[in-house]
Amino acid sequence: MMEAAGISVIGLGGIATARNAIEFIVAGAISIQVGTANFVDLLPQPFASWKE
Repeated sequence: MMEAAGISVIGLGGIATARNAIEFIVAGAISIQVGTANFVDLLPQPFASWKE
C-alpha cells in the first residue's frame, strides 16, 4: 500500500526496546525514531530522594 501511494513510513512512538523497533520495521517502517527509551529512570531506588 505504501509503495502504491509512493510514501515512506517512519515508525515512532512507544519504542523503548529492540523488540519494539523490530515490530515497527516488520510492519513496514523504513526507519524508526527512539524517544520513549529516553524517559527511563535509571537512578536506583535508594538514591531516588536525590532527585528532590
